[in-house]
Amino acid sequence: MQSNFQVQSFVYVMAEKENRYLAFLEDMYEDRKGHKKVKVRWFHHNREVRGVVSLRNPHPKEVFITPYAQVISAECVDGPAIVLTREHYEKCIAVFPNDVFARAHFCFRQFKSNRVKPFKLSKLGGYF
Repeated sequence: MQSNFQVQSFVYVMAEKENRYLAFLEDMYEDRKGHKKVKVRWFHHNREVRGVVSLRNPHPKEVFITPYAQVISAECVDGPAIVLTREHYEKCIAVFPNDVFARAHFCFRQFKSNRVKPFKLSKLGGYF
C-alpha cells in the first residue's frame, strides 16, 4: 500500500483516461484474500452538480461532498489531494505558489438527494 496517504485524508482516485476523482479516505484494510482496500467518500465537481441543481456563480475549484461511499482497491488511489474550507482556501490562495494551489479545492456544501446543502468540512475527522 502506498504510504503517501492515510485514513482521514483527501485523495485523488484514478479514473478512465486522464481523469481523476476526488475522495475522502475513510478507511483502509486488507480483505480476507490479502487485497488492500480503501473506503472512500466521493466528492462531485460543480460540473457534475450543475445539471441537477442551479448554481449561481459556480467557482471552478468548489467541490461538493456526497454521502456516497465505496470500497475500492487501494491501487486506484493516485496520491494526496488538497481540500479546504472556503475560509482556509481564501486565506491560502494569497500565500501558496500557483503551482501548489492549482491542485487545491474547497468544499462548504454537500450534494445529497439531488439538493445542495451547507456542510462543515472541518467536522470531518482528520481536517485541521
